[in-house]
Amino acid sequence: MKMKFCKRVCVTLMAFSLAFSGGFSMQAEAKPPVSICNEQEWEVLKIANKERAGMGLAPLSVTAALQTSNEVRAKEIFNYYSHTRPDGSSCFTALQGISYNTAGENIAAGYTTPKEVMTGWMNSPGHKANILNGRYTHMGVGYYYNGSGQYGHYWTQMFIGSCSPTSIAVENGQKAKTYKCGTSVESMDRVLKIKCQHGTGYVPLTTKMCSKFNHSTTGAKKIKVNYMGKSTSFKINLTGIDIKKAKVTNVKNKKYNGKAQTQKPKVTLNGKTLKKGRDYTVSYKNNKKKGKATMVITGKGKYSGSIKKQFKITKK
Repeated sequence: MKMKFCKRVCVTLMAFSLAFSGGFSMQAEAKPPVSICNEQEWEVLKIANKERAGMGLAPLSVTAALQTSNEVRAKEIFNYYSHTRPDGSSCFTALQGISYNTAGENIAAGYTTPKEVMTGWMNSPGHKANILNGRYTHMGVGYYYNGSGQYGHYWTQMFIGSCSPTSIAVENGQKAKTYKCGTSVESMDRVLKIKCQHGTGYVPLTTKMCSKFNHSTTGAKKIKVNYMGKSTSFKINLTGIDIKKAKVTNVKNKKYNGKAQTQKPKVTLNGKTLKKGRDYTVSYKNNKKKGKATMVITGKGKYSGSIKKQFKITKK
C-alpha cells in the first residue's frame, strides 16, 4: 500500500545565537564521496552551501562528530518532534564533546527529497537565517526514514561556529584524475578536507572556490582552491571528443615536384565540419619524396586523439 506523508515545520529562536527551527524532509540520489554522510545528507550540504555562496558566505563543512549528533537527533524527532530532546534536555546536549561558541538547529518532517526540504527551510525565515548565518562554520545533516511514522521522512541540520582552518587539501588532489572537456567542478564530485579544532571537516568542492581554468581545452590542469584564507591546489586531465571517429575526405594523391606535398582535408564529426587550427592540427611524414606519405590529424581544443591518412606521391 502506498503511504501518503504529511509535512511539518516549526521554528523556535532562543538567545545567545541558539536558533531552532523545524521544516520538511527530502532525499537525494548520487552516491556521496565521503563515508560519514549518506547520499541524502551530502546533497543537503551541497544545496545549503550553494545558497550560502549566493550570499557571498563561506561554505560549511561537515565532521564525523556532527554527523553522529545529527543521526541521533533525526531518530529522536521521529518519536518526539521538538527542539527539546525526549529526556527533556536541550537539543544542543546532542553536541556533547563538541566545542562551539554559537549553535543552531533546523528540523523537518515529511519531505522526501533534499531539494524539497531545502526549499521548505529556505522559505521559512527562521530556518533560512540558520542556513545563511555567517557565524557558522560547520553543519551536520541527519536523515531518518521510518515508513511507520506519521511523516515518514525526518531531517535535521545542526550548525556550530566558529573556527578557522589550520590546513586544507583536496582529497587525492596531487593524483591527476581524468574528466571530459566541459566537466564542471561540481560534476567532478571532489572533496576539500579541512583541519581545524573540530578535527577533519569535508566540503563539496565548487567552481566558486576554484581559480578559473579552461574547461573546453584538453590537457593537464592545475586548479587553485581558496577557502577561508587558506589555499591549495589539485590536478586534473581533460580529454576531448575522440577525433578518431571523424570522417576525413578530400585526401588526394600528389605529383612529386621537389617540394613538400600537403593536403586540404575536410574533417567532419557528428555532422559538423571541424576547423583546422581551432579543432585540429595537421602534420606530415615522408611528404618530401616519392612514395607513400602520411598525414596526421591531431585533435585540438575540445578534441583529442589523432587520425593517420596515407597518400601517394608519384613521379611528375
